[in-house]
Amino acid sequence: MPEQPFGSVEDFLQDLRFQQWARGEAPGDKRYWQAFLNSNPDKVHLYEEAIALILIMQGNDLQPVSSSRKIRQIQDAIADEVTEKHILPVWQWLRWGLAAMLVVAIGFWWSYKTTNKTGEIAAKEKFFPALEKSVTRRNERNQAMLVNLPDGSSVLLSKESSVRYNQQMNGKKRVVYLTGEGFFEVVKDANRPFFVYADKVVTKVLGTSFTVKSYPDSAEAIVSVKTGKVSVSASAQNAGSHTSLTLLPNQQVNLLVENQKLTTTITEVVKPSEMTPVQKEPFEFEFTPVAEAFKILEANYAVKIHFDEVKMRDCTLTASLKDEPFLEKIRLICLATESSFQVLEDQIIISGNGCQTP
Repeated sequence: MPEQPFGSVEDFLQDLRFQQWARGEAPGDKRYWQAFLNSNPDKVHLYEEAIALILIMQGNDLQPVSSSRKIRQIQDAIADEVTEKHILPVWQWLRWGLAAMLVVAIGFWWSYKTTNKTGEIAAKEKFFPALEKSVTRRNERNQAMLVNLPDGSSVLLSKESSVRYNQQMNGKKRVVYLTGEGFFEVVKDANRPFFVYADKVVTKVLGTSFTVKSYPDSAEAIVSVKTGKVSVSASAQNAGSHTSLTLLPNQQVNLLVENQKLTTTITEVVKPSEMTPVQKEPFEFEFTPVAEAFKILEANYAVKIHFDEVKMRDCTLTASLKDEPFLEKIRLICLATESSFQVLEDQIIISGNGCQTP
């Protein structure tokens, strides 16, 4: 349990361990702070305000909080907006002014999503589309995790990676914020481009499959294309004089930031040793038993597919599914076998008559 009494918001802000937790730099402290909040419910509102304040200070590129001077600067700035006849305690006005940020802070507290880096990018880069009613998915498992997006696209998240996206994804642009590494398979839509924003790189596509790897604590970002064509550019804070690059199938670009300078290297042919299993898999089927096709999908997408082996034993599949998102692969197989499917988290339930002879 924390030894610090934490009798005020300022006590939280001056605690180094709390600063690291609030900035997402100490995910291992999850139980530490959860135990503190459970034992001190009267401190929850102070905790929330401190979280929100640190996130705002980060978004404004302030240095980590180390003295009360920066705290007073923000308090004074808020107080200046209050007329003399409507004076209330500073923290009451701060609470009102930070209402939206507190929602984010509470979500951060309960889900422990270390995605504030993408939040900083959104604050810095005015061309980043706003995300209302967003959803954040984080992979805390030791294996990859499949996330099916609202538009039918999918992303296979690597360990300790996360994505944030709109609940409906029905705007003119389809936008995903990525922290870490993910393999994307994007539904084709010529009228609605698909953007993946990471802390160092922005990737734009209309419909294709590719991998983006960009961890905030790494100086390097990688975009590798499996199928289709993608446009890659550095994020605004790293862009400098670099323009966007176009990558074709089996090409990869490495973006390296050193001494505040960005260098790019394009690899014409990606080595198999540098590919993830799903990148290597061709998903080409020729008179392949459907049960075998399901096993290939299970192995590559870290899901469990339940089906009636008796009904499916005479079913075979001949198709090229290398460029379809996961759920589209499942839909096409079900269409060929007169079946239907349901999605239950990381499980797929196949039902129907299959190919069993009446």
